[in-house]
This record gives sequence, C-alpha cells and structure tokens, in this order.
Amino acid sequence: MRTQVKVLEAAADVIDRRGYASASIAEILEVAGVTKGAMYFHFPSKQHIARGVMQAQTGFEDIPEDESPLQSIINLTHHLALRLQDNVVLRASIRLTIEHGSFDDVEPDSPYHWWLQRFTRRFLLAKGAGELRDGVTPEEAAETIVGSFSGIQLLSQVLDGRRDLVRRITLWWKHLLPGLACEEVLPRLCPEGTLDRVVKPR
Repeated sequence: MRTQVKVLEAAADVIDRRGYASASIAEILEVAGVTKGAMYFHFPSKQHIARGVMQAQTGFEDIPEDESPLQSIINLTHHLALRLQDNVVLRASIRLTIEHGSFDDVEPDSPYHWWLQRFTRRFLLAKGAGELRDGVTPEEAAETIVGSFSGIQLLSQVLDGRRDLVRRITLWWKHLLPGLACEEVLPRLCPEGTLDRVVKPR
C-alpha cells in the first residue's frame, strides 16, 4: 500500500506540472523512488496510474452539512477551491479529468459522472427544502455547477496559479445565486461560504 501511495503521489506531482501526455513513467519512478517492478505490480500502465489519480478526487466531498442545502453546495465548492490550492493529488486529478479525452473515452464511473451525481443529490435536497426557484431542475443545476466550476478553476490556474480561486468562486456564486435560489432564501445565503463555521481550522 505504501508503494501504491508513493506512485500515485509522484504521478500527481508530475502530471500537475506537465500534464498527462508529457508525464513519463521514468520521471514518475524517479519522484516516487520505487522500482519499475514495484510500480507495475500495482499499475500495469500509465493509463492505470492516471485512473488511480483521477479517482482520488472522490475523497474530497465529505464536509459537514449546513442547515441550508444550497449553502452546503456553496461550501463544497469553496472547500474544493481551497484544496486545489494545497493538494497536488486533487490538482492532478482535476487536470486529468479535463484532459481525459487525450487518453481514453469518458466512462460511466468517471469523476465527471461522480460529481454530477453528488451535486444532483444536493440540489434535490435544496429543491425539497423549497430553496430553488421555480423552473430550476436539480439535474440541470448540477451540470451547470460542475461545468462552470471546471472552467473557473482552469481560468484561475492560467491567470494566477489558482491563488485567486476562492475570490473567483465567491464572485461566481454572486452571479449564479439569483438564478437558482428563491427570493426569500437568497438573503440568507453566503456566496463566500461558511466553512469557518462548519469545518474546524486545519
């Protein structure tokens, strides 16, 4: 297991810096400090390593729920924004998800589908709580969030190395919320997130 973790962390470091196409097995092995035989015992190819890194992002969803399901969705995106700044495995997994077409077709269990299912579930809770405007469907709202979050974090990466990502996520929510939340709920929502209230400081 230690070898497996070493390979995944090393691959994440290389892929985060170079992208999937330019990441070589030789450099991953050098960064990991393991032998080729040890790596192939766990991962028979670079594609299998990439899949392992991509699946790592599915462990970043679990944060405490807010009383408002919509606020929980806002908080989750801010949580992801913060982790993208300090966690190389998450950064690499997101990059691989975006570059996925470069090495395989998107499968039903891909991170895209995983995130769509999670956000849809959270928007269903928001709809059940009466927080969504008439005409807003959980499935369409989830697709909008997953797609536009991917674009915003990529823009932040290109323009500022993701240092301004939290600010961009806040501005994004300020523009999105009037189209998602019903008028009586909107004043109670915090576009900047409430992570300081629901997550203990690291």
